[in-house]
Amino acid sequence: MDKLFNRSNFSDGDKAAIKRGFDGTLRDLEQNKREGARRLIIGYEGGPNSPSAVAFNDGTISFSRYAVNTMRPADLRELTVHEHTHTGAGTADHWYLTRNHDRFPNWGGNLSPFTFQNAVNNADTLARSSSVLESNV
Repeated sequence: MDKLFNRSNFSDGDKAAIKRGFDGTLRDLEQNKREGARRLIIGYEGGPNSPSAVAFNDGTISFSRYAVNTMRPADLRELTVHEHTHTGAGTADHWYLTRNHDRFPNWGGNLSPFTFQNAVNNADTLARSSSVLESNV
């Protein structure tokens, strides 16, 4: 978690900020489940050089056929959480993460500064931290 959030010690305020992101994401996941996942669609072909999924302002999440057909189940789960952080917690894509948590630019080529605030508001950071927490439980 230290490497994901650029902190070695988390204050109560830091923990509360992370919890708000998780809470918003969980609320959106639960709402999507109650609605029978009608806002989750496989909407475009995609490929290795295009986004795996896109979240829209109305809460719809469109996955590429390529991602659904080629991603490992654990990566597809993390992608689903990533997109729900956008729709539920209002996160941005300040950067993406490799499997070993190294940062790389978003699809627009931007790599925001590595600050705690940017990490808390970053979709990949929240999604990956949920995977880290799951594997440590």
